[in-house]
Amino acid sequence: MPCGHCGRSRIIDPEDSPIIGPVGPQGPKGDTGDTGPTGDTGPVGPQGEQGPEGPPGADGATGPQGPQGDPGDTGPAGATGDTGPQGPTGATGATGATGPTGATGATGATGATGATGPGYTATSTTSLATAGSGSKVFTTQAGLAYTVGARIRATSAGTAEWMEGIVTGYSGTTLTVTMDLNSGTGTHADWNINLAGERGAAGSSSHSTLTYSGTTNIDFTSDDYRTLTLAGNITFTTSNKAAPRSVTIKIIGDGSIRTFTFPAWKFTSGAAPASLAASASAILSVTCFGTNDTDVVAAYAVLT
Repeated sequence: MPCGHCGRSRIIDPEDSPIIGPVGPQGPKGDTGDTGPTGDTGPVGPQGEQGPEGPPGADGATGPQGPQGDPGDTGPAGATGDTGPQGPTGATGATGATGPTGATGATGATGATGATGPGYTATSTTSLATAGSGSKVFTTQAGLAYTVGARIRATSAGTAEWMEGIVTGYSGTTLTVTMDLNSGTGTHADWNINLAGERGAAGSSSHSTLTYSGTTNIDFTSDDYRTLTLAGNITFTTSNKAAPRSVTIKIIGDGSIRTFTFPAWKFTSGAAPASLAASASAILSVTCFGTNDTDVVAAYAVLT
């Protein structure tokens, strides 16, 4: 039962307990007594059940950064990600240095023979006089290889007389040539035409015999010194006239007076000699200063 002084419960021995009658009516409240002394602290009671979690408190101030911890172990490699889109093409870099030349490869197989190109061999039936000057026009084959400036020779197939010159035009079947060299003076229509080489420079002086005929041709491209023995009257002609060609001829007469016929030369003595006395000899020197007979200057003297 509770103590009347301290209010704590206490156990009452039944032997000490008097017989209690019925409870009387509550008396009036007495005056509050003085506070008694504090009793001894009782033993700690058992821990009560945890109360409900209170609301979060306000965030405290951030503390100072702690020291860096030791590196952890490297984790396993992650899976390869998807390939990204191709980036733009970069600027072209500078050209590198040329590398060394490689070894020569093996020779390839020989190719097939090409088609035959145009040639120079030609013919013409154009009737023309053999001459060492002037322009000549041949009708010949088309498709030849002749060009302006080429040198050609046209030779008569029947007589072997020929003339040479420089091509000044070739179109279709027409070949035009300016002649400057010839052998013979006949007219022919059986020409074989081909390239000709340029004549070389004049060599050292040489001598030959000029064969007599009623009409005797002096070729200015032949020997410088010649001997001519007369066997009758004589008419002189010339070929291959060009500056500065010259020829000296020793004329030997026979037992008769022989008459001379000359082209339109200019003689240093004024008039051309008309004849050579029987058994006499003379020296005839002729020099070209052009391509015409009027460009030839002659000197004549009888030997005594």
